[in-house]
Amino acid sequence: MTITISTKVTGALDADDKRGMISRIVEINRNRATPLPYDSGANIKSSYETILTESATAEHLTNIANASTATGLQFNGFTDNDLAQIRRALADKVQAGKSIATIVEAVKAI
Repeated sequence: MTITISTKVTGALDADDKRGMISRIVEINRNRATPLPYDSGANIKSSYETILTESATAEHLTNIANASTATGLQFNGFTDNDLAQIRRALADKVQAGKSIATIVEAVKAI
């Protein structure tokens, strides 16, 4: 991953915002070695930004991982039949003595 994902919480907290944010901070703190503070409006915002940034980063890493799976390829228009054809073509190349590195480089060159 070469990007940085960040979030920003702005504005005045109303009672609903504060209640929801503190609830999530307390929940997250149960599994943190160093608890996030929530003793002031500024700390609540900062702690909540940390939680949202961590969540967004985790989601992005999941997206990266999923992009190269069969499901990710299907989202990009590949059918089960397409993937089966690709697997057969790869097997044919391996059985013909081509190295994995050679096959990967050939695919990258497309």
